Amino acid sequence: MGRVNLDVTTLISLVSNVCNGSTDAHQLTDPVLRQQALDEQAKPSRPIIVQFIDNKQLYVCETALRDFRAIVDVVGGPTERQRATDLLGTQCCHLLGIPVYSRNFS
Repeated sequence: MGRVNLDVTTLISLVSNVCNGSTDAHQLTDPVLRQQALDEQAKPSRPIIVQFIDNKQLYVCETALRDFRAIVDVVGGPTERQRATDLLGTQCCHLLGIPVYSRNFS
């Protein structure tokens, strides 16, 4: 079984509404966010990430975990916060590269 070290960007992609198909790009007023959502709709990143990490031991360093949690706490909506809790609670590994769980993401 392979191993993957998850960075902050990957963690955010796994939990964000934009990457989970829960955002209507045309309702976003900020042009940068709207374009990001349109790009994500055109070429979704989550399936690519999930395919890569599927059935691998997942790792995250302490700094990435801390930064990810801080970002989710500040800008995450209720659904994103729940996804983050689920990801870190059951699917991810925690500090210093010690694997906690490996699962099939399909």
